[in-house]
Amino acid sequence: MKSLKNQEMVVKQFPFTSRVHRYIAAALVMICCLKAHSQNNEGTAESDTAQISRMLSSYINFDTTHTNQAEEQRSYIGLALRQNEAGVLLRWAPTTRELFERGNELGYVIKRYEYPSGEDTLTIDEDSFIETWVAGTENPVRAYDSATWASHLPIEDKYAIIAAGATAGTLEASSDVGFGVKAKQDNSMFGYTLLSADLSSLAADGLGFRFMDRNVRVGKDYEYRVILNDPTAIARADSIFNLDAMELDSADLKVWAEWMNEQPNNIIQYQGVSPQQRRINGLFTRSSEKTVDLMWPVHENPGFSAYVIERSADGGQTYDSLTQNIFVSGTYNYVDSLSGSMQEVYFYTDQLDTNYVTYTYRVTAYDAFAERSLPAFIKGMGRDLTAPVSPEMIAAVYLEKEKKIQLSWKPQEVPADFADLHLEFTQHTDSTWLRLEAESLDPRDSVYFHTPGPNDYTHYFRMGIVDTAGNAAYSYPVFVNIPDTIPPPPPIHLSAQIDTTGQVTVKWEDELPDKEGFLGYRVFVSNHPKHEYAQLTQRPIVDNFMIYRIPINTLSEKIYYKVQAVDKHYNHSEFSAVIEARKPDLRPPVAPLFRSPKISEDRVTLSWHTSPSTDVVRYEITRTPEGGSPETLTIEDPAATSYEDQSLEAGIRYYYTLTAVDDADLKSPESIRIMVKLVDKKRLALVENLKVDFNRKNEEVRLTWDLPYEDEDTRYVIYRHVDEEKPKRHGMVSEGVFAEKVKKSGNYTYRVRTIHKSGSRSSLSEPVSVRVR
Repeated sequence: MKSLKNQEMVVKQFPFTSRVHRYIAAALVMICCLKAHSQNNEGTAESDTAQISRMLSSYINFDTTHTNQAEEQRSYIGLALRQNEAGVLLRWAPTTRELFERGNELGYVIKRYEYPSGEDTLTIDEDSFIETWVAGTENPVRAYDSATWASHLPIEDKYAIIAAGATAGTLEASSDVGFGVKAKQDNSMFGYTLLSADLSSLAADGLGFRFMDRNVRVGKDYEYRVILNDPTAIARADSIFNLDAMELDSADLKVWAEWMNEQPNNIIQYQGVSPQQRRINGLFTRSSEKTVDLMWPVHENPGFSAYVIERSADGGQTYDSLTQNIFVSGTYNYVDSLSGSMQEVYFYTDQLDTNYVTYTYRVTAYDAFAERSLPAFIKGMGRDLTAPVSPEMIAAVYLEKEKKIQLSWKPQEVPADFADLHLEFTQHTDSTWLRLEAESLDPRDSVYFHTPGPNDYTHYFRMGIVDTAGNAAYSYPVFVNIPDTIPPPPPIHLSAQIDTTGQVTVKWEDELPDKEGFLGYRVFVSNHPKHEYAQLTQRPIVDNFMIYRIPINTLSEKIYYKVQAVDKHYNHSEFSAVIEARKPDLRPPVAPLFRSPKISEDRVTLSWHTSPSTDVVRYEITRTPEGGSPETLTIEDPAATSYEDQSLEAGIRYYYTLTAVDDADLKSPESIRIMVKLVDKKRLALVENLKVDFNRKNEEVRLTWDLPYEDEDTRYVIYRHVDEEKPKRHGMVSEGVFAEKVKKSGNYTYRVRTIHKSGSRSSLSEPVSVRVR
């Protein structure tokens, strides 16, 4: 019991969320068919072991042509469960021959876990389970020994005989065949043994692979483990897992856990009823030459180990076995020719003597519990898939004068199942072939004339012959080309636009007469309409537009495009008309510069140096009177250099600025501002009654006069000279009095002039003099 305690410890480390290993014993069988003949052997003189071995030799043939080295398998015990009215039936098997031999020697123990009612079996606490040793170390499940097998003699069950040979006879190859061949044959014998347990409940009982647990209750959930009764390596032969997790590092443990998670649950809810009898699903056939392939999907038929295939030629009244006993199928990836979908299928191929004879097939299967399924029925027949002899095309020649293609071939021998002879053509080898004439050709003819379409240049021709079964054969294709020298028309109605980011969109009309023969367009560009054009497209484009990007901060303002069409024979059209595209102007013009203005009595003449920018279309003069609002004057002539302004008032200051405007309506900075004021040149009245007086005591000269104007805008300018000096402006007053101190002796002469704010003035008055001593 010490070994069992060790086992319990390992189980608790991996609670009952573990999944059962898929029962894969039958997959180890590497043969296609087990041929066996029923035979009853009776004899009492032989020992039990010898008698079983002799009976076994009738069913096992050591033919190395059907033996293969089994693939390396994980060493574990596969387990499957099934319930019926009597209880829960367990079926298991080891996955390797070495484990099988240990099981024969030691036997198997079974542990059961009963789940609490109404609980989720994946989340329940493991301490709530009821653990029971259904078969413990004191009473393990063992294979029959020779005495037990002898109690069944004579054995009618040929599969039980194989099991008896494996446990109580000599089911192994002779060592005379060599080590390699013997190993292959021993693996095949191991496969025979596992398969016998699938086909016979007696064989499963005799191999120690079967047990009925009758102590179960309806509505309860049970989980089972089958364990090799081996105290030294108990964890390595378990129906739940095959490795001791305590010996694994973290990486290996993760891989092991993922693999274990893919295995089916060995948990069953007992209902006390037998499951419904199964039937093979999805059975279908594929007909070929004197052959019918029977296929059924792998994913729809899990758990079947072997098959019995029968055929009826009388509509299902009587059947003959095609497999003699059983058939173990390989798998095949079948691709549906209509949908293109692929599925993995089991298959069996029935070779027939003739085609078009309908047969009824009946297929049944055995599962791991030696239960035979309900039969599945399907009909099939062989079909004629042999094509006639391929015809032979000789030549295809274009007759330029007649504008026709002459096809010639050898006259055909008419087979017994002849149905049709015809010609096909295509313009490209990867395109669909089209039939030339609906009616069949006369096999005795050898020439045919074909009139090509107006835009058909490339032709491939072949001849096809069809038999009454619809099988077709074709000649090798022949090629003929009609030269094309006519270029396509040039593109029309071009347009081009450039946005502010520099993206250029060039468009044109797309109306070609021959779309099939059209290859594309080439687009060309230039910075000047008369300069050489560069090709923008690396290869012909099929769209009737092109979008690309250019730099826009360049000196050139315009760019020019033209387009050319190209057909598939590389005939180039004439160039389209050139289209001009203007780049967006983002740079304002350079400011103009004012010259000195000319001012007269009633007008001012403004002149300037024009802007050096070439895209100027007009000038704008802004005039602002002092204290007033600005006014804009437009000069539409970009070549103008002067402007005469006559709408001015004398005496008022006017300020002028000048701006250049380009064709994108961008304005230059304003020129340097200038100021202008008109002067009223009319004469004012002279001052009258001008008098001068000298006060010796104060040394003061005093002038007085009568005021001709009494307003704030009038002033009086005093001119003076002493002795022979020239008269000079000496002072200005707003009243009719002027006085000054003098210290120098001499003859002082004075004159007075009236001036107005507007600039008008009077003449000088008559001089007055005084002698200062």
